Amino acid sequence: MSLSNCIKKAGKSLSKVDADYLNNRYKIALNKGLDDVAAGNQALDDLARIIDSDIDTVLSKTGVKGKGKQGLRSPFKARNFLIPDELVEPFLENSAEQLAHIYLRHTVPDIEILKAFGDAKTAPKDTLDFSIINKEIMEDFRKKAVEAKTEKEANKIIKEGQKVVEAMAGVRDRIRGVYDLPEGSPTFGRRFNAAMRNLNYVRLMGGVVASSIPDIGKQVMAEGFMRAFGDGFGPLVKNLAKMKPIREEMRHMGLALDTITNGRIEAIADINSYALGNTKVERGLEYVANKFGNISLINQWNDLMKTAHALAMQSRVYDDLSKGKFDNRLSRLGLSEDEAQGIYEMAKKHGRVENGARLFNTKDWERQDLAFAWAAALRKESDRVVIIPGQEKPLFMSRHVGQTLLQFRSFMLSSTQRTMLATAQGQEANPLAGVLIMTTLGSMAYAFKQWDAGREISDDPKVWVAEGIDRSGVLGILMEGNNTLERFSGHNYGLRPMMGISQPASRFASRSQYEALLGPTYGSAAPNMLRLFTAGSDEHEWKESDTTALRRMLPFQNLTIFRQGVDAAEKYVHEEFIE
Repeated sequence: MSLSNCIKKAGKSLSKVDADYLNNRYKIALNKGLDDVAAGNQALDDLARIIDSDIDTVLSKTGVKGKGKQGLRSPFKARNFLIPDELVEPFLENSAEQLAHIYLRHTVPDIEILKAFGDAKTAPKDTLDFSIINKEIMEDFRKKAVEAKTEKEANKIIKEGQKVVEAMAGVRDRIRGVYDLPEGSPTFGRRFNAAMRNLNYVRLMGGVVASSIPDIGKQVMAEGFMRAFGDGFGPLVKNLAKMKPIREEMRHMGLALDTITNGRIEAIADINSYALGNTKVERGLEYVANKFGNISLINQWNDLMKTAHALAMQSRVYDDLSKGKFDNRLSRLGLSEDEAQGIYEMAKKHGRVENGARLFNTKDWERQDLAFAWAAALRKESDRVVIIPGQEKPLFMSRHVGQTLLQFRSFMLSSTQRTMLATAQGQEANPLAGVLIMTTLGSMAYAFKQWDAGREISDDPKVWVAEGIDRSGVLGILMEGNNTLERFSGHNYGLRPMMGISQPASRFASRSQYEALLGPTYGSAAPNMLRLFTAGSDEHEWKESDTTALRRMLPFQNLTIFRQGVDAAEKYVHEEFIE
């Protein structure tokens, strides 16, 4: 059967897309060694499978036609891919690393939700949609509404219940990685925002390790000075040449994995977008952003902090339980006294001490249920002490616009709850010493950052105190608001003017008023790009500030120590080639 007869046999007028597809499948079949008749029939069979689905529809649904119950997402659906791979190769993801990230972001949360809330009687769709939970919540609010004295009060109660359901839906979707995702392909604006957030991260976060030095004080606040240094950092120093057992135990419990997952820095930098870029530029920025955490050493720092905290906490809990003392925070972490005692018995039987490092050796426990419970508690406390922004963020900050406008502010917001409020509520073991050490280390971070940037280091003690408080994170979002107020008021209002300090906040030294308000994309990157497009033209002579604007758009331009070479290169290029 010839190709023309194949088309006639189709029994209708084919569109150009269908005709091209049929022609392509016919040639592929011939190349496989089929004769003309068999090749024609196979081409028709292939066309018949997709004739009811156009390419736009398929692409908008990620190329998958579900056979499972509606509500189940990608990995849980039985599906047939209706287009041969070679026709949509540019749209397929072939990176095993990227696929692993997608699995971690989408599949794992669904599995955990089903484990926590699912049962044999409830359809997975209803569990993932929180249908039953929502009904129970609204039923409680309806009971309260029945007891209301007026209709107005009853309606207010019902509306409050609806808001609770909507908020839970938002948090649920954020956990599942689908919050604020478009139904079809991402718009240009959404893709632009995601790309710019990645660019902002690699061009502005080069000194993040120096800024993270106060993390050490947070560990003192949580575990106490002797525990933090004697059982945490001390054993790490002693075991630098023999880190393998410690590293294996941490990773077995799902801790200290930032060099692999980029988990903490992605949340701090607001680059944990769930949609992949379409163009080579977007993919390139994603790739660089994915590697930048290891280049800047922040991932290694995060692993170090989490490991030190885990060792200190394990030592403290073990010693307390050996004396019959139950640490109340274990209840907050979801462990009962019986479970804690069981954990102690397993740790006593299988654990060991290596150069001062208390290891529980959970992989050898007979009670793996207790091993999982302990690992979950340890991870939860680790995320609180080594702060990872989480569900305390407003939902607006998880929308693509909110992420862009408020980029890099998630950490300060989370620190407000996990440091300032936790200290005020008495959740910390040694709050005073923790605050003093965090403030002192914040002052040290200020001095180092000033030196690295080639800026003057103040000799005024008040400046060091203010900078220490600012960079420590102990006041969280309050200092962020204070710094913005100082910038917009021309340094007339705020903490520093009240203290008689003339210098502005060092963290805001290179930020304009627009950047302080609109974030690094719309307040800095976009204006810089517009400025560079017009610089050097007849109307606008190229100035030194234009060279600085160009430099600030470059990836790695403020990487610690490396930035000093960039400073010298900027000065040389401007003096030799522009002036």
